[in-house]
Amino acid sequence: MKKKYFIILVLLILILHSPVVSSHNIFIEVPMHATQGEELTFKSFFSHPYEPIEDRDMTTMEMKVRLPDGNIQDVDMDQKETYYQTNWEFTEKGEFVFILEREPYQYFRTEIRDYGKSIVWVDKKMQDHKNLGLPLEISLLSSADEISESDRLEFKILLAEETLYDAELLVHKSFEPAGRLYDYDHNKEGIQPDGEGVFSTELDRGYNYILEADYEISANKAEELFDISTSSLTNKVRYRSTLFLPVR
Repeated sequence: MKKKYFIILVLLILILHSPVVSSHNIFIEVPMHATQGEELTFKSFFSHPYEPIEDRDMTTMEMKVRLPDGNIQDVDMDQKETYYQTNWEFTEKGEFVFILEREPYQYFRTEIRDYGKSIVWVDKKMQDHKNLGLPLEISLLSSADEISESDRLEFKILLAEETLYDAELLVHKSFEPAGRLYDYDHNKEGIQPDGEGVFSTELDRGYNYILEADYEISANKAEELFDISTSSLTNKVRYRSTLFLPVR
């Protein structure tokens, strides 16, 4: 009986110390294109994307970037009141992929792990995107030409680099062209994949988009797939991942 009350007490403490409810996202707002030698300043958020920037929340996050040569390095972020700010100089040509990761946190008996991804192509002709290998990742299937010219794009959602067939893709469009507040209803139905696990959707490329994937697995499976350790109180691990698609 004492053990039961102890577990309940610990769960209550975890809930009270959870910074916010579990429907926030992390995402990086960075342009799709840059020129060699250009220095950009961009922001990363933890929030409901419909909230005004001055009302958004903060949490502990870290950023990395995959360079055109495939190497991954840490990125410094300057913490502001409701966002992180990054200054980055693009010293070479090619594809830069920025990766945002939030510190895992507990919500009831579920551990939540968040990831965000944004892509910048510098100067040279856009190349087909290569995945990062995140635990949960939105894979951009469309070719470089389609990304540059077409309004209809295709994606897959990958768990441990394997296609998911029972996931759904949520698409959040900015209210205004190139806007920073998004049409965001976490209860709305997402896009369903076809038999090959492919999501196809038409986007208005004059607007910004946040694409979101959300998938839950057992703690045992997460430990097996990703070589992580979870609390004895955890029975599920919820992975969330975003891909930011700016105006073309």
